[in-house]
Amino acid sequence: MRTFIVFILVFNSLFALAQPQIIFQDTLGSQPVGWKLRNSTPHDWRWYNNVGVGNGGGLRMKLPNDSNYVATSAVNLVAGQTYTLSFKARMDEGSTSRLVSVGYNEQQSWGGTSFIFSAQLPTDSYNTPPFTEYNPTFTVPQDGVYFFIFNFTQNGYAFTYMDEIVIERTIFPQTTITFPAQNASYNEGTDLTLTASASDSDGSVAKVEFFANGVKLGEDLTAPYEYQWINILPKDYQLITKATDNRGNVTTSEIVNVRMNFRDGSFGKYVHWDFDKSTNNQFDYWTLKNGDFKTRTGWRNTPCFEIFSAYSNNFAASPGVYLRAGETYKLELLSDCSGTKNPRFYVNTSQELGGMLIDTIRITSNDNFNLVKTKTFSVSANGTYYLIINY
Repeated sequence: MRTFIVFILVFNSLFALAQPQIIFQDTLGSQPVGWKLRNSTPHDWRWYNNVGVGNGGGLRMKLPNDSNYVATSAVNLVAGQTYTLSFKARMDEGSTSRLVSVGYNEQQSWGGTSFIFSAQLPTDSYNTPPFTEYNPTFTVPQDGVYFFIFNFTQNGYAFTYMDEIVIERTIFPQTTITFPAQNASYNEGTDLTLTASASDSDGSVAKVEFFANGVKLGEDLTAPYEYQWINILPKDYQLITKATDNRGNVTTSEIVNVRMNFRDGSFGKYVHWDFDKSTNNQFDYWTLKNGDFKTRTGWRNTPCFEIFSAYSNNFAASPGVYLRAGETYKLELLSDCSGTKNPRFYVNTSQELGGMLIDTIRITSNDNFNLVKTKTFSVSANGTYYLIINY
């Protein structure tokens, strides 16, 4: 029974280089220099000709054992950077699966190794299985010289073959949000076309993803990179893009902060309609029925709207607010009355009388715009809703 392994160590850096640069290579075409072959019995690990990929030179292991390992020659690594260890391995036809474990160490020894990967090599009872490629990533805690340790375990007779190791420096893609601008502000109901630039100097951009407050909005696979963002709730957002290149390297853009106000231009925890902004006895963005609703600036020195005559078909409909199903919303009301009234409050999908009744709220002359009255409600479907006040 035989096991074959080929491995490549790829160094991922944020440095911009014109082309990928190989900084370390040992093809094992001859007896490796600076490697350590640790054997529990003689001849477990040896270099042989005609045992590597393409019948070239390579290392062969006779018996897998917890005490057997291969330690590469020294590699200089830098803290704070991401590395990718790529290697290939396979078993002979009918072989018992082997567990390969890989790690790095500051010494050419198994003890103290920081493990970065382990996997069962696939087997086939009737055919020689193809090579399987693995690509674990890792970082090191500090700058220094490190050795890569490979170990195969589980009892049973088997051969393991190892070939070429390569370390190369690669380039991460670049991405920037081009729209909207930093600290841009919009009013609810505005749909935005998010756009971004992306490039990769040593390959190609595979995709650009768009995120708002950590939630993925969507992605674009081809330039120009953009996403149509609709039904945006009023709140503050942090926008980023992530660009992935053809090698799987990912870069995140700088954050762009955007604010979505309520439809009247105000911003806060709740939708706030400020009636002293109204003109000509009308409410900006509101729909009024029968003219009995009007603004009043002097009632108890509080800007407000007033209804003079109470008829069943009189109503005021607010500007639209985008609401989501499954969330709980709270209506807060400050009111006053020359007597006692019991207006009904609805939410409707149009600025018309009707919809879902939130509740009937009693208003008296004792309220004096001091008592906050609250009602909670939810809606059954996402959409734009209007607050309907009916007497």
